[in-house]
Amino acid sequence: MESEIIFVGLGDFGCRILSKIEQQNHNIASFCYLSNNANDFPKFTTGEKLEIVLNIGGKLSPAHIRGIVLSQLEALSSKFKTSKLVIIISSADGDLGSALLPYLSNICSNNNVKCLSILSMPFSFEKQKHFNAGLTLRHSKQYSDGIILINKDEIFNTFPQIPIVQAYDFVDDKIAFSISSLLGPNDYGDINLHNLFEITERNNFSVLSIGESKNASNNSDIAIKGALKMLSKTANPSSADRVLLFLNSGKQLSTSDVASSINSVRGLIGKKLSHFTHGYKTSDSIQTTAIVLSSGFQSTIFDDYDPLSTLLAGKEIDDDLECNLDIDIGIDTISEA
Repeated sequence: MESEIIFVGLGDFGCRILSKIEQQNHNIASFCYLSNNANDFPKFTTGEKLEIVLNIGGKLSPAHIRGIVLSQLEALSSKFKTSKLVIIISSADGDLGSALLPYLSNICSNNNVKCLSILSMPFSFEKQKHFNAGLTLRHSKQYSDGIILINKDEIFNTFPQIPIVQAYDFVDDKIAFSISSLLGPNDYGDINLHNLFEITERNNFSVLSIGESKNASNNSDIAIKGALKMLSKTANPSSADRVLLFLNSGKQLSTSDVASSINSVRGLIGKKLSHFTHGYKTSDSIQTTAIVLSSGFQSTIFDDYDPLSTLLAGKEIDDDLECNLDIDIGIDTISEA
């Protein structure tokens, strides 16, 4: 019997984050790692590893890669058609993310399977990757039931003291921890996987923001302010209509801390909220992490990554996924070590 929920790590970034989530959270029964490089796969995993083997040299366009997937439609769709929920983690700008994430979302849509895409956006200095990321957003928005955006620039800016040699792994850890926390279990609140689908909305973007504090006196306030600041750098907070707030804190977390955090979020976002959910989990840590998932954004700072969306706003766009079918591919299942 196939799992009702499948978590997919797509490409280098997706595989790294999914591996960390698999280590942290045991609520997910089925993991699938998908990449064209076997080195992206974790050595120890209970999940399935699917390597895309390209039979020609040179750099492939997204259309070529989609053509490869089309030739293997049955092999890929069989992973999803008996499931109820599919969550795909990927970078928006990578070759596999740009090519396959919209296509995998489309497979889910054709099989009446709900699909949530979690996408990291390229850094602002990676100008050459912005256009690919913009196309990924436009196509994924058409086929996914929800899209959660992660602004890596603002994670760096929120934790500027991290040495550069540790920075990338640090960002991965923060992203994986935040996603894992939202999957449950928790001490209080209806924060779980199904709740993510209630918060996210089709045809709109959601934004994941994070804040932290190790200040013993007002941990939660500082952490909340950090998360809301990160949100404001990505989208207009007052445009959000659904919010999920999660606090991961030490046992010193009080009811007044939780109430203050809720009031801070409501105060910034305003009266437009149609859905608000909160929860928390305590541990022996003195650190407080505030995770805010906000939804309902039609516009973000990433809009201009795809000039076509701006130039043709309000006009009909032929958004069929272009494919090149003249390439052979092998998709092999790698035996687990």
